[in-house]
Amino acid sequence: SEQPISLDAPVADDEQYHLADMLEDDSMMAPLDQVSQQQQREHIERAMTVLNPRERTIIEMRYGLCDGHYHTLDDVSVKFQLTRERIRQIEVKALRKLRYPERFDSGMRNFAQA
Repeated sequence: SEQPISLDAPVADDEQYHLADMLEDDSMMAPLDQVSQQQQREHIERAMTVLNPRERTIIEMRYGLCDGHYHTLDDVSVKFQLTRERIRQIEVKALRKLRYPERFDSGMRNFAQA
């Protein structure tokens, strides 16, 4: 049977680097991925400014933008005390606003063109 190797064991003759220094931390996101994810969040935040608070909350709940959990039409309808169909209609309108912000908010024209 093989003997366990210490994580403090030197990698080479030079004791500057240890085996633990060479192990990848799977829980850490690569810096480029972190930046990309942050930019996506900022882009979504800017885009969502065309929505009113109710529309925004419905989109956030339906697409898991706040808690990472996708809520069903039933979940959202209970929160707002509206029918599933009404929630669906509000969601469709909000998505249309996000696709074509210039139709709903003249202040978003520059953002939509960027």
